[in-house]
Amino acid sequence: MREAAGPVAAALAELQRRIPTIPSASRASRYDNLVEVLNQSGVTLAGDVRAVATELEARTSGNPFYVTQLVLDAHSTRRTFDAAVVPDAVAQLVARRFDALDRDLSSTLALAAIAGPEFDLATIEACSSLPPERLLDLVEALCRQRFLFELDAERFAFAHALVRDAVLATIGPTRRQRLHKRLADALARS
Repeated sequence: MREAAGPVAAALAELQRRIPTIPSASRASRYDNLVEVLNQSGVTLAGDVRAVATELEARTSGNPFYVTQLVLDAHSTRRTFDAAVVPDAVAQLVARRFDALDRDLSSTLALAAIAGPEFDLATIEACSSLPPERLLDLVEALCRQRFLFELDAERFAFAHALVRDAVLATIGPTRRQRLHKRLADALARS
């Protein structure tokens, strides 16, 4: 929001009081904004603020919701700030979105999560029982829903590392083991 007046200004002031936020009138880079958020958050960092900001940007792409939830998690637990943690609010949000997917979409997303933060479509095709065109339709649907994005032709990635970690947390140990085996077998065949 560029400028706030009246009730909006009051609501923003109340939010800023409750949630560590940094109003930014500058055109600083996302990375610089993350450094500023970390410096002003009052959380204990496990290292240099710039290194932590680099990891935070890599895990969240600067997504304000994810950044805020990580800061709030560190505040509420009094733990050292850790960008690798998946805060409960993020895990619950992703789990609800994951549960709302139809079976083919959720299976494809689970397989993608096992394949890694970035994956080739051919790898997923080799592991899936779905026809290649149907699988591509599903991956594109997951891109539209912002779980994934297309890096280049035939290559995809998770929109945020936190999302991938939260998806992995929804997969039970037996299913995870089976998906890893399917992936390993597919990679061994290629």
